Amino acid sequence: MRRILLLTITLLVTISPFLLRPAQTQEPDKPLPNPADYPEAGENCKRKVKLSPHVSTPDSGCVLDIHTCKGVETTSAARTPRTGYCDDFWAKHAALGQREICCDQGSPEEKRPPEEERPPERECAPPTPWFDTSSGCKELKPSLFLISGGAAILYMCGYPVFHSTAGTDEIYNEAYRPALRDFLQSRRLDKVCCDKFEDAVRTGKPCDPRVDVDCDGQPNRSDLQAGGILPAIDGSYTEPSGADPHAFPPGMTVDAILPPDQCRGCRWELIKGVLKCNPDPTKRHTYESSWRCPSTGEVVQVDKLSQPGARCPY
Repeated sequence: MRRILLLTITLLVTISPFLLRPAQTQEPDKPLPNPADYPEAGENCKRKVKLSPHVSTPDSGCVLDIHTCKGVETTSAARTPRTGYCDDFWAKHAALGQREICCDQGSPEEKRPPEEERPPERECAPPTPWFDTSSGCKELKPSLFLISGGAAILYMCGYPVFHSTAGTDEIYNEAYRPALRDFLQSRRLDKVCCDKFEDAVRTGKPCDPRVDVDCDGQPNRSDLQAGGILPAIDGSYTEPSGADPHAFPPGMTVDAILPPDQCRGCRWELIKGVLKCNPDPTKRHTYESSWRCPSTGEVVQVDKLSQPGARCPY
């Protein structure tokens, strides 16, 4: 019995340092937001923004996004998942959860010239309600893509909106299918609100999507990206001529990187998009984007981190 007791004590002494060892955590890539730096907006503030913090916990760590006067700011840390490994991130989420800040002083809004000195508001491509699937949609259907008889055709709500020559090279066609799928998903074009689509077909307002699915004035048959391989369909945003932004990294959608503020009845223009690859392919890459509101001329910068290990072709 004494031998058994001695053996038990020895095991506990040996194992206890491992049981009591604290969780190995890595410091965030930059300091977590300090609530003192984001005072509550007062009654006289003209331009208020809700911080709307969001914590995500991908397999390799913790991520905190907040909406500021300059756009979405992201803080992340690579950590091994275990109980409480993102507690410091959640603590900031709780502290900032209901906070609304004022963006008048020193904000991009304040730096804009006075109303009388601003250039006249110019027309912009009207919003396309069939690509807004967030609310009020009665008939949501997926976009369909078929390759048959040497032709590649994209259908939305039963209507062909994009046509490309596919050829008979099966290796090319097999690579083309996922490329188009990723393109549609990243721009939130993979699902369409068909009751709104049919309303526009019937009324022609804001445009007839059978002819110009994104209402940008460019007919579907010629609304193509460079090389004519992919369609140049603008959904919740547009790309002005000559912008040529990098594609979003795999796993990133336009919802994650659009400016949080509205653009006065227009769609934001993506005037610059640069994907900066991390030398370590297992880490996150940075997508830096500049957005312009065509009706006001306001430019907003939004930077976003990709998923860990996302492919980076640039």
